[in-house]
Amino acid sequence: MTGLKLFILSLVFLSELTALAALGYWGFHVPKGMPLKLVLGIGTPLVVAVIWGLFLAPRAVFPVDLPKNAA
Repeated sequence: MTGLKLFILSLVFLSELTALAALGYWGFHVPKGMPLKLVLGIGTPLVVAVIWGLFLAPRAVFPVDLPKNAA
């Protein structure tokens, strides 16, 4: 694996982790009660990660064909 490819894959991985962290941050900062904050703060990143793993990951169990070019 070339150094550039490893660098790009590392950036992609870090962006995925950042997105999950942002969803958790959002969930814990909803201006409602503590039970809803816990459900959203933990549940939202978990649900998104499961959906990504099942449908959109490179080795997804149920791969979805995405359009290559929208134009």
